[in-house]
Amino acid sequence: MINKQEAELIYQTYQERHARLFGSGYEQVQTELLTTERAVVLREQGRAVLFFQKGSARGGNKCVLSTMLLLAPDKVELAQKLLLEYLGQESAKSVLFIVEDYLSEEMRLAQALGGQVDHTAIRLTNYSLSSTLEQEINNSDVVIETFQPGQDEERFMQIFNQTFAALCAPTNLQEVREWTKAPSFSPGHYLFAVRNGETVGFIALEGDLKKDFIYLQEIGVLEQEQGRGVAGVIIRESYSRLRQEGFSRIGTGVLGSNTRAYNFFVKWGFEPVYTRTFLRRN
Repeated sequence: MINKQEAELIYQTYQERHARLFGSGYEQVQTELLTTERAVVLREQGRAVLFFQKGSARGGNKCVLSTMLLLAPDKVELAQKLLLEYLGQESAKSVLFIVEDYLSEEMRLAQALGGQVDHTAIRLTNYSLSSTLEQEINNSDVVIETFQPGQDEERFMQIFNQTFAALCAPTNLQEVREWTKAPSFSPGHYLFAVRNGETVGFIALEGDLKKDFIYLQEIGVLEQEQGRGVAGVIIRESYSRLRQEGFSRIGTGVLGSNTRAYNFFVKWGFEPVYTRTFLRRN
């Protein structure tokens, strides 16, 4: 459990090192840190040394450490020792460190623990939730439908697995149902693209209007439908709906090697903000 003093230290450290990216207020950050079970602080004699978020990955026994933040920058070797001890208590066969490119000490820490660069991902943001391309889209045979809880879980599972078959392990109904039970889930933020009665694409968004920020988790289009404007219709409708809700910013992430996706989002008004490096330790 993270106490109030540690939550304030984490917030202040974020402000110092993430100033150009940080968008949440202190109260919101403190609440999240004190309530989430994923938040971990490693300590030495009561002093907070390292903070991170612990997660797991689908399709394998893997521990994921993200949002790593040295709370005592002068204690890199101590942080390495504490984290090595922590990982020794975990039963995961491999570890995935996720580190922002501007956090050099955290990057050094992950590498010192045996993390080898696996891939990179670019974070992008559209600060106006708009694009000049919205006026150019004219594809009336693609209809956008809203996710219906209790009815569309299997439909979502199928289109997700069809569009991401080559990129990740398939999901299942249980996982989809867990996603839809998350506090950040909203049926209006899960949309399907339909052409001639067939689901040909989807988008999954998660966000908080209080933060005026929403994150594009996934967008997918069937291979045979790519290049026919389906993704553009999905994005245009998403922008329109989100603006009506009161959002003004949207973010997403793409693999550093996925030039096609990167160029698509840039055309739709996104700007690169920073790069995350994924380091694997087997």
